[in-house]
Amino acid sequence: MVDAGDIDPVPSFLVESLVHSADNSRFGASTWQERVALVLAHMHTATSGPEPRVELDRLCEVNDIKFLFHPAQPWTREQANDFALRAFAYLDPPS
Repeated sequence: MVDAGDIDPVPSFLVESLVHSADNSRFGASTWQERVALVLAHMHTATSGPEPRVELDRLCEVNDIKFLFHPAQPWTREQANDFALRAFAYLDPPS
């Protein structure tokens, strides 16, 4: 996607953490394309809008120690949301 110019590079750890935050039901679809689409939909929903104020509603890194989005991180919710939207479009390009 980056090589095709469809998206700016995003850290793989950000993507890994977003995938990790998806509930297990998103991985039960019958095809990989459906699974990926469900996870990307989760990413999009989870990164829409401002950072939640309630700590239990905030996304964490894979280690579940640090919040995924805070001022010291090199990425933003908006970048993660844009990644999810563009990856979804790349997954299922218009006919």
